[in-house]
Order: sequence, then C-alpha cells, then structure tokens
Amino acid sequence: MTQAFTILIKPAFDRRGKRLRNYYEVRLLGDREIICVSTQPLLDASRVLIKFGADPSAKISMAYERTPERIALRGVVGIAAQYDVMGSRFVRRKSMAGLMRGSPMNSWNRGASVQPSFDEALRERGITEKTRSK
Repeated sequence: MTQAFTILIKPAFDRRGKRLRNYYEVRLLGDREIICVSTQPLLDASRVLIKFGADPSAKISMAYERTPERIALRGVVGIAAQYDVMGSRFVRRKSMAGLMRGSPMNSWNRGASVQPSFDEALRERGITEKTRSK
C-alpha cells in the first residue's frame, strides 16, 4: 500500500518577527518539526521526503496550517521532486543539478565549497527556534 503525505505550510518569519516574503515553513501533518523553509514548498518537501526514504510513488498534498482540511495542491512525490518553479512555469530539474542559479540558498553560504547544515542556514536567514514555534 502506498503511503500518503500531507504537508502544512505557514509563512516564515525572521528573528525580528518580520515576514520573509514568499517563504513558507513546511511541516508534515501531525509533526511540529520543520522539514524545510521554501518558496516552492510542495516541490522541496517532495525532495526532502525522497531524501529520507519515502516511496516516490506516494501521494503528497499541501494545505495551509490554518485550514488543514482544505487541500491547496497535490501530486506524486517522485514527480513533484523532479520540478522547480521558474517565474510562473514549472521546469524540469536536471538530474545532476544542484541549486538553481540565483537560488536564495546560494546566498546563504557564498564562496564556500560545502552547503551549510539546515539549522545553520536557518540561523543565517534569521529563523530561530523561537520564530519556528509561532
């Protein structure tokens, strides 16, 4: 039987409580841990789920945290993980692609040869444990 995932999103805030424009905190339904902070939450959450061993044929659906019963988007984990949003279009990722050029994640660790850990990246963006629990 194929597993189904529901992710809940809510706006992300920096350490001063200022809204990070177009960024969302992503959590699995029933879990308090943030799995990613993203401008394309369904697609990035799909990649995170695959990274942690989810079945690529599993269904994924996305809802806003304030209305979890109302599904905003849905798809298949393996298919959603293959795409990015560029402007107003979905574009297929290259299999060996890292971060897309101009990706906000590139500015987290400019010039470094190793990507920061998830927690380090959040701290650099001003997202702290205090702001995560809002």
